[in-house]
Amino acid sequence: MNQQGGAYTFWGADVSAEVMLSPHVTASGSVSWVNTDSFPAVAVAGDQYLNAPRRKGAVALEYHGS
Repeated sequence: MNQQGGAYTFWGADVSAEVMLSPHVTASGSVSWVNTDSFPAVAVAGDQYLNAPRRKGAVALEYHGS
């Protein structure tokens, strides 16, 4: 990432899965992770923060009626 005041490196991962539990029910989930959500003491700009949490996830259960 190039930002005013220098270049910074961060990395992370996203994983998602979906499972059909029955012909009418599907379960799904996802997880995202990034190694840092802030860059302290950035020259010129001060502390910088990503507009996202370090860890987040979601789960869903979906019903497909006939």
